[in-house]
Amino acid sequence: MIKYFAQDSVQLLATGAANYILRNLPMPITLRGGERPDGFPLPMKRVHGEGDITQEYRPLAILEWVQDVVSGEVARRAAAKKAKAEEQATP
Repeated sequence: MIKYFAQDSVQLLATGAANYILRNLPMPITLRGGERPDGFPLPMKRVHGEGDITQEYRPLAILEWVQDVVSGEVARRAAAKKAKAEEQATP
């Protein structure tokens, strides 16, 4: 079985998510250093700790995130969030 990381390519994550949907299983994904990419879905159960953390995700949530990345929605949200933070920091 392949080990998936949140930082893997969207193509690899999409393919993995489709395979987990077909098996009707949650998809284990490892967060390197506990870092979640922008807009990445929340896990089914939160696990706290330091270093690399493996958590289970709904495969459909991963596919939805991949769709957002491909459509550019994640980048737009990140840019809007950054602009809002800069606006609030400016007196």
